[in-house]
Amino acid sequence: MALLQGMKSEVVVITAEKGGGKTAFMKKIVSFLSENGIPHTGFFADGSWHDGERSAFSLCVVPEMTSIILCDRRNPDWPRHGRFRYNPAALELGRSAVERALPGEIIVMDEIGLQELRGEVWADALTAALGKKNTLLLSVRRRVVDDIMAKWNMRDARIFDGSGSPWESAWRSLTGQIS
Repeated sequence: MALLQGMKSEVVVITAEKGGGKTAFMKKIVSFLSENGIPHTGFFADGSWHDGERSAFSLCVVPEMTSIILCDRRNPDWPRHGRFRYNPAALELGRSAVERALPGEIIVMDEIGLQELRGEVWADALTAALGKKNTLLLSVRRRVVDDIMAKWNMRDARIFDGSGSPWESAWRSLTGQIS
């Protein structure tokens, strides 16, 4: 089974500032896992822009690469969490991807942040993922990483911070540990 070896924890946190490349890095990891036949499940969220402002996110469920609109700023039928309105079907798809994780599969969860700290969006899925004892790869914005780690008791998590060093060094370190 695929595991991150040589780590004190089965939780890996990818962090950087807003727009710092967290999702691009997660997508690169997902490609690596797929190309190397390493079992994984979960999701990442690609953002889109309109008039210089983040306007929506699409959820991509892995390993199938199924994509669906996760949230936007204008759909009045979707529940609001923060600045965005969330597609209930996308939330269910993301939760299902986490819940279906088999022992030994790596669980990927992108864009964990303020909504989760408020108990919204992926909060329950994150709790469930941590309860599974699978290796968990999270991306978390730098300004909330300490709060996320404290709330979910991730004190032994391994952190790859793209804010302070180039992503390439994190890439070499992380992929060197994946069997």
